[in-house]
Amino acid sequence: MNVKEIYDKIHQLGLVGSQVEFSRVWLGRSDRYYSNLIAVRRQPSVETLCGIAWRIETIAVHAGDERRKHLLAIKAELNRMIVHRATFRRKERAAMVGGCLVTF
Repeated sequence: MNVKEIYDKIHQLGLVGSQVEFSRVWLGRSDRYYSNLIAVRRQPSVETLCGIAWRIETIAVHAGDERRKHLLAIKAELNRMIVHRATFRRKERAAMVGGCLVTF
């Protein structure tokens, strides 16, 4: 799942009305952050993904059964993305120092 798919699913559930709203409320960023991500083909940070997952979980608690099912499926996919990205970042930050592998 990528940020566009996240937006599309949240939009289909009627939880966001525009890209600007998604940028500000769901991503916690400036009005054009989402459109910029799409334009430069980047994904949001792990921290931003965690914020989306938290918002989805908060809404799911109060949602009806069918909507909750969809929200929890999105959250599960986000959790997989977060774990994958966090693991990749850790490997990316690994460096050779004096012949020893050091992770930061």
